[in-house]
Amino acid sequence: MALLIPPSFTFGNSPPSDIDAPLTLSISENSPIGTVVDKINLADPEGNEIINYKLLDNIPSGVVPKLWLDASKLDFADRDWEDKSGNNNHANIHGSALGYPSIKQNAHNGLSLMHYCGAVGSYHSFEEIPDIRTAFWVLKKKSGYAFILSHNQNVNFHYTSGQFWWDKFASPHVVNGSLFINGASVNGTLTDIPTELSIISLRTTGDVIANNFSNDRNIKERFFNGDLGELIIFNEPLSDLKIKEVESYLHRKWNLPLAYEPIDSAFHLTNKGNLVTNRTFDRENIDHLSIIVRATDQSNKSADHEIIINIKNIVEDLDGDGIEDHFDDDLDGDGVKNSIEKTLGTNPSITDNFATVNHAPSEITSNIPLKIKENKPIGTLLGNLLVTDQDFWNEHNFSFATGQGDSDNAFFSLDYSGALYSAAQFDFENNATQFAIRVAVKDEWNATTEETFNIVLVDEDLFSPLTLDSNIMLWLDASDK
Repeated sequence: MALLIPPSFTFGNSPPSDIDAPLTLSISENSPIGTVVDKINLADPEGNEIINYKLLDNIPSGVVPKLWLDASKLDFADRDWEDKSGNNNHANIHGSALGYPSIKQNAHNGLSLMHYCGAVGSYHSFEEIPDIRTAFWVLKKKSGYAFILSHNQNVNFHYTSGQFWWDKFASPHVVNGSLFINGASVNGTLTDIPTELSIISLRTTGDVIANNFSNDRNIKERFFNGDLGELIIFNEPLSDLKIKEVESYLHRKWNLPLAYEPIDSAFHLTNKGNLVTNRTFDRENIDHLSIIVRATDQSNKSADHEIIINIKNIVEDLDGDGIEDHFDDDLDGDGVKNSIEKTLGTNPSITDNFATVNHAPSEITSNIPLKIKENKPIGTLLGNLLVTDQDFWNEHNFSFATGQGDSDNAFFSLDYSGALYSAAQFDFENNATQFAIRVAVKDEWNATTEETFNIVLVDEDLFSPLTLDSNIMLWLDASDK
């Protein structure tokens, strides 16, 4: 009786295990590049020496795929292709006597590719995703009619010969989206799907739908003929930076070219197991990252372990006003909002730049001479006060002030916008003929200036025809009747 031994089995040796460093590490935000987070140690069951630590490529932290199909480590095409996104949207294999999807091992950079032969009925299906906004492929087309995403009823990603998209039928959200091959922008209506393995990235302008790779509505000869290494779909439009981070991950993993200098992964590992930062981190932008560490022993046995790195918050308050910088709309406390400084071309985090120092209002004036006729009712508008401020973007509030010249404030009312009203009814014969008020105007940063005004009380009789000619023979006045 023969004993069948798996080819990966080795008597007397097991892979490294029992990681000494905790599976959750932490680092303070804004720590400089080159900071050692921790030392990774793995114990080997047989006591073999760990001779190599390697940080495996992983999708960048802070992005959450809706679907993630990865053929790189597959040995064969199983009934279900595992969805690595965690959403359990595993892709189901389809085929016929004419052919099924199959695995090509060690096809590129030592990694596997899922091969599609173009036979009728040969494809993978997955649960419908109705809100696709960003997608990445590692693929190459061999020949034929090639949708790079499909649906059993819709044609959002409609292909035509020599073009990624046929604008006559493809969704405008796809046609007008941002399409890249190996990081270089291309026009999908003028460019064909590459026949060499490439990184393809697409950010749409709106939601589009797909449920398979790649079968165009079961139409004969419209099944993909080529290889797919990886497919990652997001239901959010990733920023340019995040797209480059994902492309850089795919570049390192698949050893494919990029049109720009790749973005470094967040960390690197020394051979001795020291985990070192390649960039700085802002807790307000990302609160944790995950890495996968592979340790290899003298017998070339290896083990992979996932480690979470939490980003610890450091309270940052540049101007010391008690508001953390992430929530402070005036970082440097100079009285000018960050958004205004950016509009003016000044730096909101520099406090010694004169151009960014708030200035108090310089003058208060009125739009007309301030006077009121006797006997006018309470609430009569006398005029509007105006402010002069070289920081013209500021908002201002008017109010009465106390001090020299405030003796008659109580006889008037003033709203925050500077409208001045009477608060009493005046009689020229029994009241003073001139009133003094003191007014303050304050900008949104509490910078204030004050001004005094004199208000003249006008005798109604001054406007009597008798003042023009005392010998008038007839005067009819219906105003008092």
